[in-house]
Amino acid sequence: MKDFGKLAIGVPLFRMVPEFWLWWTWLVARGFRAGDILLNDAEIPMEVPHPVAHNALARAFLATDADTLLLIEDDHCGDEEVVHRMRDKEENWGFDVVCASYVNRRGQPWPVGCGELTGMEAEQGLEINLDLRRVAESGTQETSMAALGLVFIRRPVLEAMLGDEDPESFLWFQMKGGSSLDMWFYREVKRLGFRAGVDRDEWLGHVGRHIWTKNDYDREYAALKSRLEKAGG
Repeated sequence: MKDFGKLAIGVPLFRMVPEFWLWWTWLVARGFRAGDILLNDAEIPMEVPHPVAHNALARAFLATDADTLLLIEDDHCGDEEVVHRMRDKEENWGFDVVCASYVNRRGQPWPVGCGELTGMEAEQGLEINLDLRRVAESGTQETSMAALGLVFIRRPVLEAMLGDEDPESFLWFQMKGGSSLDMWFYREVKRLGFRAGVDRDEWLGHVGRHIWTKNDYDREYAALKSRLEKAGG
């Protein structure tokens, strides 16, 4: 499909921060379209460890006739138009999985999609090379490793991952070693030959001890450039 078609929207309810609920109210009121499906109901578990709810939403999505699963994690915030902009952006249509950009709120404030999976596995999880200089200033950037804060996932991706397995027990999202569910999910996206990207024109807030934004990344990147210039690199 050229566009993302009919969306099925699901929220893995885990942290449920107040900033998310304000944003979610806007999205429900003005952020979706007629025909879109809201997946969260009594069958989707709440306040469970990651990634129980993510997998429940994948199963619920595949039971619908929707074309694309839109996952929105509950520790992010944005504006009510972000879903409209991302689904209408033709540059995004060339991707099988595409997420909004946002900043990792743990440790250094680096944005999602600034790393590349090496293909190597270690005892503590997947190996990834991080480099802020990989981050595009605008447009939708192809990457092997992104995130799940607000992500469009086309149906064929989840169907290919499932294969002939039983959907009642299969895990599209999992956590092993020290690697997050994002990393394992995107490793499978890449392994199966699908195309993943990060929309650098759309930045979410990531809620932690404060709301981490693009400004946090900009400060970190400016500091990196200063260090490189002093080192002559």
